[in-house]
Amino acid sequence: MYGSLSSYINNDVRVNFIDIGQGDSCLIRSRNKNILIDTGGITFGKGDNGKGVLLPYLKKNGVKTLDYVFISHLDGDHCKNLKVLSENMEIKNLVFRKNGYVDYIRKYGNLNVKKVVDIESSTNILIEDMEADIFQISNSIVENEKSIIINLKINDKKILFTGDIGFFTENQILKNNIKCDYLKVAHHGSKNSTSTEFLKSSSPKECIISCGYKNRYGHPHKSTLDRILNEDIKVNRTDLDGNIILQINRFNDRIIGFNNIREDLLSYISFYKVEFFSIILYMISLIWIVLLRRKYELYTGFEVIG
Repeated sequence: MYGSLSSYINNDVRVNFIDIGQGDSCLIRSRNKNILIDTGGITFGKGDNGKGVLLPYLKKNGVKTLDYVFISHLDGDHCKNLKVLSENMEIKNLVFRKNGYVDYIRKYGNLNVKKVVDIESSTNILIEDMEADIFQISNSIVENEKSIIINLKINDKKILFTGDIGFFTENQILKNNIKCDYLKVAHHGSKNSTSTEFLKSSSPKECIISCGYKNRYGHPHKSTLDRILNEDIKVNRTDLDGNIILQINRFNDRIIGFNNIREDLLSYISFYKVEFFSIILYMISLIWIVLLRRKYELYTGFEVIG
């Protein structure tokens, strides 16, 4: 599990927007819970970014069990890797849109999971210190519009995950509480999503777009980027920034792309300054304990064992 001295003190939660190519997958890690929203998957062409990207990424981060996996909808670039994931890792709770589990089995095959939940209507799920408001809005025949929307609250900050919804579902959801600090942009920045009205209603300070480098769809679309920038909202993109890390704790929140860390040492130091401080504080405490023990031994003549 993800953990450090600072994570226990500050209740750190890390939200990792995985550079899965042309698709979506996001890992949320708290002290005791691992949550995955969508799994990515290659819809067209050759390759397997489940075995090649997702599983190695999870294992590298020490994830052996997923407490919750949320599947927004059944497009392959959001869910195709779920099958291989279930065969290689324990999944305790699997959450689908309405009728999603049955439809998934028909389309992709059987799964090895402990518990399956289909979202029949809007609901709320508490996961340790996190709270997920989940909206199932549309009964459209269009798969994208069936996406479940998740407004995840972490340490009083909110991240809005929107699957692949378009203007139709955005208009329906405006009546709900969709205020957020960070917006996971719908449909990889498609021109048919992320209206100005939706941006004003959700009012994020930063957006995250997950899309493949020089993808065949032209995502993110210029018109969508213009709408976001016109609202003075910062844009983060996996195709340019690589894996994007959002860290939220009781005191602050910060976001950075892996490529920025790799290219800029100062950014790396700045992003991990809390961890560096915790390590230094731990080392000072350890040295102080050793010095006190030696002083005690010299003063009393007794050797401290252990």
